[in-house]
Amino acid sequence: MLSNEDILIVMTKIWMPNISYKFPQKLYTVQNKPKYLKFQYSWLLKFPWLVYSEKENGAFCRICVAFSKSNENNGQNLGALVKKNMIIGEMQ
Repeated sequence: MLSNEDILIVMTKIWMPNISYKFPQKLYTVQNKPKYLKFQYSWLLKFPWLVYSEKENGAFCRICVAFSKSNENNGQNLGALVKKNMIIGEMQ
């Protein structure tokens, strides 16, 4: 659980790449064909709760990170977008 100070930081002081930022590509198999995919800048505009971590090379839900109370939520383990980044191949 984050402190009130940390919650304020997560909610207001997020890193936002500029529009020309080159997101890393990764090779995935899509419909049995190899395909390079990368995070899309437009997702940050479309989903205001979404943030991108350059360090983790993936996406997080900033609201979920800020307000999750433990490693579980109603008996379900917190995972992608909260405790670990969402990788692009899982976002399809």
